[in-house]
Amino acid sequence: QGAVWLHGRNAVTNAAIAAAEVQAMQGSGAGSAQGVATRIAEDAGLTAVTVHTGGGAETVTVTVAARVPLVIDVDREVVQATASRPREG
Repeated sequence: QGAVWLHGRNAVTNAAIAAAEVQAMQGSGAGSAQGVATRIAEDAGLTAVTVHTGGGAETVTVTVAARVPLVIDVDREVVQATASRPREG
């Protein structure tokens, strides 16, 4: 269970970082970042993936949450990570 949860946590962290990098690129829209994050999380076996993008004029922030497929319900099946990057351009 612990290894599966850690795998899920690492996956959403990687998804948030990659999505924030995409979102920070000049001319990139929120849809591109959401697609990248969703693809990474789902490829890792996570379900119910949600991606929220935001930020201001100088930074972008992406939060990714998903469910980890645990065998025993231990109220820890949802993992979440947030990443921020400076806007390029």
